[in-house]
Amino acid sequence: MPPLHSRSLLFYFAQHIFIPLSLITFGLLFVGFFVYQQTTLTLLLDRDGELATLVAHNIEHEINEYVAALEDFAHHPELMTNDASTRLTVMQEFLIERQVFYTGLVMTGPNADLVAVVPETFGSLAQTAIQSGLALNRLQPTQKLVSNLILDEHGQEYIVVGVPLPFRNQVHSGVLLGIVRLSQTELLDLITEVSIGERGYAYLVDRQGRVLYHPEAEQMGADVSQHSFVQNALAGKTGGVLWNAPQGERLIVDFAPVPNVGWGILTQEPWEAAVAPAQIYVGLLTVTGLLLIALAVWLFWRAVRRVTMPITHLSKQITNLTTHQAATAMGVSGIAEVDHLGQAFNHMMAQLEAYRTSLRRYIDALTQAQEEERRRVARDLHDETIQRLSSLARRLELYHDANHNPVYQAQLMDIRAQITDVFEGVRQISHDLRPPLLDDLGLLPALESLTKTMRHESDGIRQTTIEVIGKPAPLRPEQELAIYRIAQEALTNARKHAHAEHLHLCLEFNSHIVQLSISDNGRGFVPPTSFTEFIDKGHLGLVGIQERVWALGGSLKMSSSLGRGTELTVILPLANGHKST
Repeated sequence: MPPLHSRSLLFYFAQHIFIPLSLITFGLLFVGFFVYQQTTLTLLLDRDGELATLVAHNIEHEINEYVAALEDFAHHPELMTNDASTRLTVMQEFLIERQVFYTGLVMTGPNADLVAVVPETFGSLAQTAIQSGLALNRLQPTQKLVSNLILDEHGQEYIVVGVPLPFRNQVHSGVLLGIVRLSQTELLDLITEVSIGERGYAYLVDRQGRVLYHPEAEQMGADVSQHSFVQNALAGKTGGVLWNAPQGERLIVDFAPVPNVGWGILTQEPWEAAVAPAQIYVGLLTVTGLLLIALAVWLFWRAVRRVTMPITHLSKQITNLTTHQAATAMGVSGIAEVDHLGQAFNHMMAQLEAYRTSLRRYIDALTQAQEEERRRVARDLHDETIQRLSSLARRLELYHDANHNPVYQAQLMDIRAQITDVFEGVRQISHDLRPPLLDDLGLLPALESLTKTMRHESDGIRQTTIEVIGKPAPLRPEQELAIYRIAQEALTNARKHAHAEHLHLCLEFNSHIVQLSISDNGRGFVPPTSFTEFIDKGHLGLVGIQERVWALGGSLKMSSSLGRGTELTVILPLANGHKST
């Protein structure tokens, strides 16, 4: 039978059901995780974007309050007086009253010339403030200016808020500039109060992209205008991105412009920190998913095993039946289709066992009839043929002695020699048909005689040995005869076909079986795989051995390969089931 190239049912189910479902499940998990990340990112961007927009509007509102206070003071009647001392007094009173807003005041004339500065120590800073307010010369009365970041000689950060002085006859009168020290303003509180996760923060940039405020002091005044999100914020755009920072960290960055000021507010939060709380649940869900998949694998394996185990058992029992080994009936599996198959097998096995029982009885009866016929023929040969040949040989001796003619004497002696050869041949045939040693002395002496004959025959195997292991147990006569016949047939086959140099016969007695093993180092052969092949290939001697073993409820095992010799093993139950002692 050609080898099957099919796969197991478990492999089939795994390939066509479990693996596709697992791939789909993992695919859904992957897609779900991707969607989760994108959804989380969108939600975080929306949240931080709303915070950035809210802070930007709050900063605008605060700047408007600064501007409103400065605009209100710009219309003070004594500010435009020609009396310098009065003007300075008014400006000092304003600073005392509005110190929450401004650190210093600068007043310029129509040509951007310095008119007054309070306090006077802000002289150099006033010049810088004037430079930042030059654009006010081109502003309408309702316009205002908020400067970029200004640093004094000590590195302190300032900004300048400027409004035009009241026009006289539609002519520009000058500029009123308020100097704001960032470290003392409430603007920073609007930013520091923003809570963005555990590690997030907001920072403020001016129109040039320099940092007006940052929670990290070393970042104050830094130029960050090269980043696209900073450029978008200064361009008046609102949005957010997931930014891969140069340090390798992924950051959620949202940006929004400060309306009517030109600044930008930006929020920044590490992605890992933002999703860390959810990652715990994602990890739990992942572990739970893997455990559920493992449970599904186990349940799937058990379910398939419930189907495959009975089928595997059935296959094994069918093999046992075909090789004449013991087979067991199929039990109930709980699966209707498998149980129907098992019932059919049990019915077939019962019928086959009944057939084999009948066959064994037939073979046993046939073997007994053959042995009886052999015994009768051996007895007839011994009692009649051998006796007559012996009498004929004696008469020839008498004729030889009575006749003195040398020619006749030679012929008579030749005839007598031929009769003697026939006599020995008939006696050997009688011995082979029914060895007297088996009946008179038992199995072991008969086997020893058999091996001795093998050693001394002209075409026999010189190195033939016999070994007995264990204490010999009583055997039924038919068992002794079967073992002898099997050994006789095996030795004959080895002599005729094996071309062996060594042959070993071993008889082993165990607690409840007797085992006969015969091995040689001959050329070997490819043993048949079924009883039918024994007959088809002409191994009739082996067929006879198999029939004797079946008749006695034993088992036969034969192993051989080309160039490696042959080993024949026969196992029979002890007589009446008795154990050897």
